[in-house]
Amino acid sequence: MGTEPVTWKLDEHTKAKHELLRAFFNKWVSIHSEWFAQRGGGLVRIYDGFAGPGVYVGGEPGSPLILMRSLCTNPRLRERWASVDYELHYVERHPARAAMLRSKLEELETEMRAGGWWSERVSWSVTCGNYEEHVPQPVVGRESALFLFLDPFGYSYSPMTLTRDLVQQPKSDTLIFLPLSFVNRFAGRSGQERALDRFFGAPAWRDVPDGPGRPAALLELFQQQLRAAGLEWVLPSASSQTVATSTGLSVARAT
Repeated sequence: MGTEPVTWKLDEHTKAKHELLRAFFNKWVSIHSEWFAQRGGGLVRIYDGFAGPGVYVGGEPGSPLILMRSLCTNPRLRERWASVDYELHYVERHPARAAMLRSKLEELETEMRAGGWWSERVSWSVTCGNYEEHVPQPVVGRESALFLFLDPFGYSYSPMTLTRDLVQQPKSDTLIFLPLSFVNRFAGRSGQERALDRFFGAPAWRDVPDGPGRPAALLELFQQQLRAAGLEWVLPSASSQTVATSTGLSVARAT
């Protein structure tokens, strides 16, 4: 882990992912905030399971800062949604990246306060650890909604058994970027069987033939596994094919 870079260059593929994340989240937070506001209050939780350092080499914001800025700069946050509380939680396994992320979030909070955008009903935290060991637990005794963002660096970090449990929490929506380039690259290599079995939750990926159609078939298999867990709404992004042929985007919803 010590040899891994703390930050890296922002590429065009990631810029496109961020555009999708921002658009999806802005719509999601508005829908649930309005619903809770009409009922006198509630808790909106935002969880980024593979948060990273918060910025790229050139200083561009990563997903944690995009999510927090999008929430804080929403003009409805301080008045129309005044009865709603917000919790943002970020998990990052790399200690140096987690430390940088805390620093960047502190800077962003200071900026938001200075500009009059901050709300005391917003709280955030950073946990240094593995995603599997620090997952959001169901809220007891209060109505809540959960936005779960999963963008793992590789398929070995996100087992299907855990993903199925998380996305079935009440009022949860999960935006999942699938590392299909890694899956497709290593699916035929010896020694990857156990990790891929965990990722898909079954050995069915082994029956997908090699060739140009394999990434799309693997994405469909992943979505089938989510549907088999009882999720009615599992959709690929309409833009996922234009983002990159090596990446799949799935949205899973539990009511």
